[in-house]
Amino acid sequence: MARALAAVVLTLTLAMLATAAEPVKVVYHVNEGLEQATRAMTNIRNHLSVDPTAKIVVVAHGRGIDFLLKEAKTPSGSPFVTDIDELALRGVEFRICRFTLERRNIDSSRVVPDAKIVPSGVAEVARLQSVEHYSYLKPGAAARPSSQRWRRSCWPWHCRHSCPTCRLRASARCWSC
Repeated sequence: MARALAAVVLTLTLAMLATAAEPVKVVYHVNEGLEQATRAMTNIRNHLSVDPTAKIVVVAHGRGIDFLLKEAKTPSGSPFVTDIDELALRGVEFRICRFTLERRNIDSSRVVPDAKIVPSGVAEVARLQSVEHYSYLKPGAAARPSSQRWRRSCWPWHCRHSCPTCRLRASARCWSC
């Protein structure tokens, strides 16, 4: 009995040590355009400054692919490819949706070399979460002026279930949801 207990304790200890050695795995989901991509790049730099061993994958689809095109510029006017190269050298992977490229008639030669084309952006996010156990992060929307904070909605149930602020206003939906 004592030997069995010792074996269980040893097994659990080894499992905990193996788990502690694994890097944090995160998928950043970008689908809203250049402003969101800019925030994502800042978030990723901050993330790596605190945890340089983190395994980060950026998946882009929809308007989110724009920053992964060779000619894309940041809001300050510098090329996004410079930021992408810097983060790729730090181990960040970039993946871009083939469906979006085809739907928007964008030739794959316009995609930055550090980005890997995947069949579907949303399927890649789902695969990373469910199969490879990545945590999901999506850089939030830009702050809106207070006059635009609330809008009428056809689906008030959406916010009542997901936003504690909106639950108090069933007839409105906040922009942050």
